[in-house]
Amino acid sequence: MATLLDETLIADSLNSLPGWEGDSSRLWRDVHLDEPATAELRRQLAVDAEAMGHAPSFEGDRIVLTTTEAGGVTELDIMMASHISDLLHRLSHTEPGIEAVNDDEAVASFRPATLTGEPELPRTNTAMLES
Repeated sequence: MATLLDETLIADSLNSLPGWEGDSSRLWRDVHLDEPATAELRRQLAVDAEAMGHAPSFEGDRIVLTTTEAGGVTELDIMMASHISDLLHRLSHTEPGIEAVNDDEAVASFRPATLTGEPELPRTNTAMLES
């Protein structure tokens, strides 16, 4: 059986899932895609949810996740939310929850740490570039 998560674990997980909100009873995300992309998202989710044994529900443009048998949010919901974020990224060709900040001199973009175990890119030491 899936393990019910406490508020702290849910909040920590939501920090790495841009666009998702939630509490101890459920997670949700509003999704605004064009019709073909929405249809493809629902098609892929139906196949993937069956394979994972855990399906989201839809409330209009909102995707809702909860583990009814456990009475709230479990690790299954966090895994499915991450998977849905990946699908949305592929279907919308954007980086959801990430925005570039335009400064007068430069544009800096920020991206959350990956949870997939991919190696971090090396950081450039700007002091070395200036000399």
